[in-house]
Amino acid sequence: MESIANSAGGRYISAESQADLEEEFEKSNDSISKWISWSNEHTSDLISLNNKTTSRLISFDNTATSVLIRADNEYDMDPDVYDIVNEALDDFYREIKEQADDDYRTKKETIDETYKTTKNTIDQTYEQNTGN
Repeated sequence: MESIANSAGGRYISAESQADLEEEFEKSNDSISKWISWSNEHTSDLISLNNKTTSRLISFDNTATSVLIRADNEYDMDPDVYDIVNEALDDFYREIKEQADDDYRTKKETIDETYKTTKNTIDQTYEQNTGN
């Protein structure tokens, strides 16, 4: 049985008493609790980073637009040039925002999948050991 558990990436336990079995279940519970904490911590960090990135992008966009408006007011820019620059700034903002959103989704999916896989492994081990 031990070699089967090891080959499956699991853990073999030989509980000789109810107390031993409960201790092993407590260890499993501690493991899932740590994984829940890990998932929550990394999700919070990721959300915070995404919020900072979005805030900085909005600030950049506002600053760039303000500079363009001031330049137009001060130098009476050709309307076609103004439109080209404004469109380029908008395209740049959208591209960077899209990259940031894609990065967020990829990292969030990794966190969620890691948690889900770990939880499923622990649940399966519990079911195998208890018959529930």
